[in-house]
Amino acid sequence: MLKKIFVTALLMALSFIGSQIFSSNVCRAIPLKEMCLGGLSFLREGGPNDPNSVRKMYGEPTSIDRNVQIGENSRGDIWRYGDSVEIVFHSWNDTEQEKHIVSITVTKNNGWKTPSGLAVGMKIDDAVKLYGKPFSNESFVAKGVDVYLYGGDMNPDSYFWIVCDKISHKILKLCVRVYGIPNIGGFDSDGMRRWLLK
Repeated sequence: MLKKIFVTALLMALSFIGSQIFSSNVCRAIPLKEMCLGGLSFLREGGPNDPNSVRKMYGEPTSIDRNVQIGENSRGDIWRYGDSVEIVFHSWNDTEQEKHIVSITVTKNNGWKTPSGLAVGMKIDDAVKLYGKPFSNESFVAKGVDVYLYGGDMNPDSYFWIVCDKISHKILKLCVRVYGIPNIGGFDSDGMRRWLLK
């Protein structure tokens, strides 16, 4: 009887330890409220996401590329603020009132960050502390970078990309986007590689 209690207790302890080890290594999705940069979101409920709101917050962009092919059957506008912020707007019916953000990319430590404070210039370890282990990562040795991918917790089409220096592990680029717009392909596609590494 005592042996049975001991074995049961040991199995419970091992099960608990195993679950703790597993949960610390499991890939977690980022809450959608965190899939914002600079206070902007591609989700209507996540924060400002239309051209007028962006103008009110940041003024006129440095440049605008209008009616650019951003998907297989869709066009949109690309706004740039300086040389470190790119915002892609899309509208299914191409009216100014219906345009909304589908992608935000930041390439410098310029004050644009996630609500929890992740910014370019920090290290990938900071992202892991805030958001857990990424869903996937890929190394691009020729470019000297690693690319990490997180997904949104309530929207299977939302993604958060982090490009880091391979040696220093410092974040070089942050991007939140709706998958498929811009339509650059999946994580392993040539289009995705060109876009992330440009």
